[in-house]
Amino acid sequence: MYHPQTDNLVERFNQTLKRIRRNLQAKLQLWYTEISKRTQPPPKLPLGPSHKFADNYYCTRDGSRESYPPIIIMSNTKDNPSSRTVPYHIVAGLTQRRISPIPSIKPPLTAGILEGFASKY
Repeated sequence: MYHPQTDNLVERFNQTLKRIRRNLQAKLQLWYTEISKRTQPPPKLPLGPSHKFADNYYCTRDGSRESYPPIIIMSNTKDNPSSRTVPYHIVAGLTQRRISPIPSIKPPLTAGILEGFASKY
């Protein structure tokens, strides 16, 4: 609709506002993709003793961290070093220390009644 007293200025101003809004909306969509990441990379944790910091069940349930090297429990070889299939220093080292066939494993910590809680209170 044409109004001679405004000389078509209102319609031009409205068109300018629509164009600015369209451009701003397109720029904001690009801006959000540059700033926020949709997927976060997994944390980089060292494999050293730091996995035992919390010392709870959830940190120690990884099977690769609970494995042990093989232990020679019994050998059929005699004391003659030439007849051994295993190097002598390995078997000699095992005879000097105590060998336990089953390593001691702490029971996992779980939520619930604390140990000795009822006896204290």
